Amino acid sequence: MNFITKNIQGLTPTPTSPWRKISLGTWRITGDSSVYGMMEINVDPALKHLEKIAKEENVKLTLTHYVARALALTFREHPQINSIVRWGKLYRRRDVDIFLHVAMDTTGEDLSGIVIKELDKKSLKVVAQEMNSRVKDLKAHGDPAFNNIKKTIRFIPSFILRYALDLIGFVLYSLNLWSPALNVNRDPFGSAMVTNIGSLGADFAFTPIPYYSRVPFILSIGAVKDGPWVNPETRSIEIAKLCKLGVTFDHRIIDGVHAANMSKTFKRFMEHPELL
Repeated sequence: MNFITKNIQGLTPTPTSPWRKISLGTWRITGDSSVYGMMEINVDPALKHLEKIAKEENVKLTLTHYVARALALTFREHPQINSIVRWGKLYRRRDVDIFLHVAMDTTGEDLSGIVIKELDKKSLKVVAQEMNSRVKDLKAHGDPAFNNIKKTIRFIPSFILRYALDLIGFVLYSLNLWSPALNVNRDPFGSAMVTNIGSLGADFAFTPIPYYSRVPFILSIGAVKDGPWVNPETRSIEIAKLCKLGVTFDHRIIDGVHAANMSKTFKRFMEHPELL
């Protein structure tokens, strides 16, 4: 039975300033309103913290888990960015859910992803356990919803596919409806996306936001490498583990002031593991 229910729970309209209304009226799709930024982080504190927890809790932890947790907490501290655009207005989400890309093979031809629900409320250990378990299951059995999509896509001509994606995005987010007939998971992309390109050997990249996902923010994690870093306490140059993070955000939801405040909060979480 193809019942129809809400796609995202708890969406509430957000009052908008004149400038925000101009931004909403200027761009039609997320791809047209993308802004790009980059920050380089000293991840020594994060890596040491992950190593400590891994030994104490006997769980496999990676920088992806840490970054996803830091990003979720950043979204929680800045709730105005945890929104989607519907009918030319901003609607705030109730929960902070983070989408994590998963490479299903070493060639990069087969990609998938998982959404960790309410990630801001989960510890690093719980995030790692949930992600590790679900990734293992994905690689062993695949994602049923994604497998159905791939089967369907094979029979859809490329020039029609965009309209099909538009329709799915319209039903899920503009109408805020969901049905098993859509062959996609409920709220399949969450509040923001994280992708670890460093695991594939890439130092840095900007990642485009899929317009049909309606997420306002996507973050790419580059490879961790040794590099010169100025210690803010001693003002001396040291060799540290450095990682470049690329961010792409939707200017209709996040502007320069939001981005600056977000980056300060995110950097604080990255450099001070005790805050997690």
